[in-house]
Amino acid sequence: MTFNEYVERVKREVKDYLPEEYKDVNSEINVVRKNNGEELTGLTLRGESNICPNIYLNSFYNLHQEGMKVEETMSKIGKIFQREIKRTPQFNLEDFTYNNMKDNLYYTVINAEKNEKLLQDIPHQRREDLAIVYRVNVCISEEGTGSILLNNEHLKLWGVDHREVHDQAVRNMPRILPYKFENMNDIIAELMGEDVELFEEMAGENMMWVLSNDKRMQGAAYMFDEKVMSSIAEKLGGDFIVLPSSLHEVIIIKEEDIMVEENIDLEFIQRMVSEVNESQVEPDEVLSDAIYRYSSKDNKLSLIEEFEQSQGMDMKM
Repeated sequence: MTFNEYVERVKREVKDYLPEEYKDVNSEINVVRKNNGEELTGLTLRGESNICPNIYLNSFYNLHQEGMKVEETMSKIGKIFQREIKRTPQFNLEDFTYNNMKDNLYYTVINAEKNEKLLQDIPHQRREDLAIVYRVNVCISEEGTGSILLNNEHLKLWGVDHREVHDQAVRNMPRILPYKFENMNDIIAELMGEDVELFEEMAGENMMWVLSNDKRMQGAAYMFDEKVMSSIAEKLGGDFIVLPSSLHEVIIIKEEDIMVEENIDLEFIQRMVSEVNESQVEPDEVLSDAIYRYSSKDNKLSLIEEFEQSQGMDMKM
């Protein structure tokens, strides 16, 4: 069975795997452009609500190819739909006005080159090889965030310009998704369920720090917050290197620590970032293969294009 044949069968039969209360939903298939140019085929089961979950079928088709029966994949899809529809907030399109939504605006950061087509349709600010884009939050829970990526048509509907949206998103960030700056040892100890002080005694000092937000979701955007970056420089006592771990966080290493390490230089670190992106990070969560330098004196984040020289990038918000 080809992928297209699988998709059509799921669209036609998936309602047979739903309880009676969902028999009136309409099944729709749509292609969704994800981050970094990835396109996924989604199933939408649309009822009375204006917002409904989009269930991507690509992974279920992979399960079918590995031997799972189509009927079993549709049963799984049905269970996911029932779970997600209960968690989906009620939302009226009439409420989607700037006055109602402005306090829920925030910004994230994506790779500019890999999202060239997407950027044609959405408001954004270019920052070297990256782009700041804007989202409006519709829910934040322990499971994550539910948000809408703003496009140019939204701004026309609202009658506002890009500058106003940007300034409002910047103001909202500390309240909606406050930043979090932690030593890597603290994160590892938390994941292992260990006492932080005891773990540090065993593991020794870790020179890597992680910058994200309190949800650890789309938190790499804080690399463009001049106040946050300045406070990190003060904490670390000098300039530092920024490694884009993913869309969700960046790793920070004090530049002085790199300089004293034998057999480690910026070119080695850049290669490491590229290799990790290729082997460990999901394609739609890769931020960049580049690395950056923050100057505490100039309050500038610089894309390191030449490992002997870097260009300044103003931290203006």
